[in-house]
Amino acid sequence: MGEKIIDPEALQFISSKVASDGGSAHEVLMITSKAVSKCQGSYMMEDLAKELDNDHTPLVQISHVIQAMQEGPPTSLDALVRTLPPAAKVLFCAVMGLCEEKGGTIEVSIARLKKLCLDATNYSFMDVNTFVVETLLRMLDERGLVTIKRRHGRLISNRDEWTLAIASANVQHVFKRTFLKEPFFCNIKDYVRNNFLTC
Repeated sequence: MGEKIIDPEALQFISSKVASDGGSAHEVLMITSKAVSKCQGSYMMEDLAKELDNDHTPLVQISHVIQAMQEGPPTSLDALVRTLPPAAKVLFCAVMGLCEEKGGTIEVSIARLKKLCLDATNYSFMDVNTFVVETLLRMLDERGLVTIKRRHGRLISNRDEWTLAIASANVQHVFKRTFLKEPFFCNIKDYVRNNFLTC
């Protein structure tokens, strides 16, 4: 992006902030776009044309970036993971453990996945029925954390084995720096990984 449009320091500020939150290049672009809009809104059109002809100060400054971020930047992966309901966190850890054990993709039924979560949490997962497990899996899929194989554009029935995978390497990095710092979730992942074949 031309230095006449956006201050390189402002762009660096966006990149550093998004990276520290575990965000993506898409988020950098979204915030940059908002900052440009904030800048545009602060000028009359004729003044904006004059400023573009000026070879000195870039139009979009850090102040515009801060305004754009305060308006509400896109949700980062870290935030998506942190705000999961407790049962969804347990399920996410279980899927992570299974996918690691099977090299990235796993086929498992809802009933088996539920039993693994029950055993891994000493039955604190007991109130979660198979319908809830299915709903939580769909939530993980919608948040871009887990991918669920679809047939003809539709999710497969919970009577079948579901084909699950971790959505991206970024999700794995977020998982490691959040869940693996907590023994409870780390134990769930390890239990599921070590007991999948015997469950």
